[in-house]
Amino acid sequence: MKVLARGSIREAPNPITWLNGLISLQASGGWDTSDVIRAWNDGAAARDRLTGQRFMTVRNILELEGEAVLLIDQSVSYSGSPYSEENLSSKKLLPGWQFKGAKVTKQSNWARYGLVTRESATYTLQYTNNVFGGMPKTLRQKPTKTTLEQRSEFCALAVALREDLVKEIPNIEDYINKRWLKRLAAGDVALEVELGAACASKDPGFGPRSCDSLRQLVDEFNGGRPGAQPKGAASVNLDKAQMELDATTFALLKQEIEFDLQSFQVFLANTASHDSTVAHQKNLWRRKLHDEAMGAAEAYLDRHATCYE
Repeated sequence: MKVLARGSIREAPNPITWLNGLISLQASGGWDTSDVIRAWNDGAAARDRLTGQRFMTVRNILELEGEAVLLIDQSVSYSGSPYSEENLSSKKLLPGWQFKGAKVTKQSNWARYGLVTRESATYTLQYTNNVFGGMPKTLRQKPTKTTLEQRSEFCALAVALREDLVKEIPNIEDYINKRWLKRLAAGDVALEVELGAACASKDPGFGPRSCDSLRQLVDEFNGGRPGAQPKGAASVNLDKAQMELDATTFALLKQEIEFDLQSFQVFLANTASHDSTVAHQKNLWRRKLHDEAMGAAEAYLDRHATCYE
């Protein structure tokens, strides 16, 4: 199978290759995903066909759409990717999936807390990418299918808890996004432990204030409102810790910029040295050609030209 479009599929691909190829073909126009897959399967060997778990993986990725697809695509680097055919084949990662349990009834809050949304699916992938990228290269391992499903569940819970607070407290959404969900997206393992424990127990009385880290932020937010109670010690400590974290992050960013600047200076020096070397070699080559041409001309004149005095 050959398709005259850049990025087209030409050999047995993995799910990420399929993703890039299908997106490229769709962008070129006139190509339907189902037709491309069917044409590939018709001409490919049995072991290379897009069927079973591999097909489910590609279909799941395409159903995510938008930022989630980019997160999976951008996760691929020289040090590997946290995703595989096995862990991305789960339907529990897709928006619309409802996590249930023996204790969950239609009237229970967990009927809402277990619903996967596009936003929670995006947080699942962001969390996975950052946890994987934050580990030493020698210790990096792809999460199992079960692990990714657990992350999907507690990310769904996190988004649902924020929605409960938004309905209860005006103007708190942006505050929770920046101070809490941003930590989750950055790969805060402490939040995974806290939210994972809540998902495991599924306490019928669980709510936003049952989550310690979220309750502290709510207290802090209320402490800054007119007529509200002053901040508690826990809120002050949390605010101080956040400031220290921001300062550390800024210091690391400065170091990274300085390193990039040094690398760029080395690049400029190497480029200048290379250009100088190339120019010198060109001059030597031209001089050699000139000398050879001059020698040939003099030899010709010596043999064929007659001088008269």
